[in-house]
Amino acid sequence: MRFVPQTTDFEPICFGIDENTGLLTSNPSEAKPIVLDKVGYYEITFNTVTGDYDVKEYTPTTAKMVVDGSQTKDYNDGAGPQPYTVCLAGEGLPDTPNWTTNPNNKAFILKQDKQNPYRLYREMKLNAGDKVSYTISITHIWGWWPEPYWRFDGSEGNEKNVYNGGDNMKSVEVKKSGTYLMEFDYSLLRSRIVFVK
Repeated sequence: MRFVPQTTDFEPICFGIDENTGLLTSNPSEAKPIVLDKVGYYEITFNTVTGDYDVKEYTPTTAKMVVDGSQTKDYNDGAGPQPYTVCLAGEGLPDTPNWTTNPNNKAFILKQDKQNPYRLYREMKLNAGDKVSYTISITHIWGWWPEPYWRFDGSEGNEKNVYNGGDNMKSVEVKKSGTYLMEFDYSLLRSRIVFVK
């Protein structure tokens, strides 16, 4: 793992390990990755002046949700109990009507990672030129927007999420046709779409 303080590339600053000193360096050609022993959540503290750093595992304190469809929720709005799932509601999502949260109307429902319940994900096929935007929401059979939901901390970044608040995502244009993976961590409040193949 390297620390990259900008979203565009590894330069001009990339913090990693200098193998000669065991300290952090900001030289991208010298910075080797910090290797983490296992998959999980880590807290990493570092001093960019001295190069000292510390890595320790931690357990998220965010309440775990079971949103794999195995449980139901009654919102006491007359709709009755319904599967408790999370979806992307927006525009340009494949085989999904715009802005629907209705699972009976092809809502774009996310899967819950069996190993990490904080991680929700789904692959999708997108074509170059498609325009995509979305919010993250609990599903509702009437297409309503119950809490919790997640939008973005400003519409420009489309990465940092806000619990029950924030701004709608800025629409993005797909540059390359293929399969994309959407991942959302509701503990870290981060989401992203990455090209898979």
